[in-house]
Amino acid sequence: MSGPGKRATSRCPGDWPCDSADIGLYRDLILPRGLYLILRGRELAGPRARAAAGLEGEVLEIEFGSGLNIPYYPAGLKRVRAVDLAAAGRKMAAKRAAACAVAIEYAGSDAQALPPAMRVSTAC
Repeated sequence: MSGPGKRATSRCPGDWPCDSADIGLYRDLILPRGLYLILRGRELAGPRARAAAGLEGEVLEIEFGSGLNIPYYPAGLKRVRAVDLAAAGRKMAAKRAAACAVAIEYAGSDAQALPPAMRVSTAC
């Protein structure tokens, strides 16, 4: 629906009516905090440490979120370029990022919009 005094609506997953303000609120505020609560547990410490153990040079971390991987970055890492859609994650990561010996720089909010030099290619 649209018109004076009405918000534009669309169909969300599950065929529920919603509008872009609802989606933005969820994506920018609710989802980052919910993911933090789910992913902060000690049961993920081992997998995080194993994933970060071999990192060196410069790293591009897509979906950086609240910075839960920061404590596992190896000391020899030169820089982490962080990409995340939600600004709330950036705020949640601020203290961890400030205390980190590795330089962390935000490279944007959309991995698809990164300059070609920053894009990562993988091979099977």
